[in-house]
This record gives sequence, C-alpha cells and structure tokens, in this order.
Amino acid sequence: MVATDTYRPAAVDQLVKLGSQIDVPVFEMGTDPKPWEIARKGIEEAKKAKVNAVIVDTSGRLQIDTALMSELKQVKKVVKPTDTLL
Repeated sequence: MVATDTYRPAAVDQLVKLGSQIDVPVFEMGTDPKPWEIARKGIEEAKKAKVNAVIVDTSGRLQIDTALMSELKQVKKVVKPTDTLL
C-alpha cells in the first residue's frame, strides 16, 4: 500500500497501523511531498520488491473541489492504474 494522503497525517498513521495488522507493507513519505511524488516512489519501490498489486490510498475528495481533483489526475497519470475505486 502507498499512503499519499498529505492533508491528514493521522490517515498515514492509520494506514501504517492497518498494514502492520494484516502484514502488508506500507510505503509512506510523510505529508511534505506532493501525493503524486509519493505514489511514483511507492510504485518504484513495489516494482523493486516484485510486488504484483499496489493500493494507492489518497485523501478523500469531492468533485466540486477542483484542486483535489486535479491532484487525483496527477496521481492517476503517474500510477497508470488498472482499476480506480473512489
């Protein structure tokens, strides 16, 4: 899993805790980098580890929030996901 919610530090902590409980590694870089930078680096690390599935967790967003939707487009551009769940 890749934690890219840069707006809620507790969300990153929560994902790390969940990953630990289910024995799934969580890649995180804190809340300073841009979400797409974290996603890109997380995907790179997953490829190095030969992981065949990655969940990229982003911050929650509303379609009316154009800044967050633009951010999501950037993440999608970098990650090139096979599936997207909102």
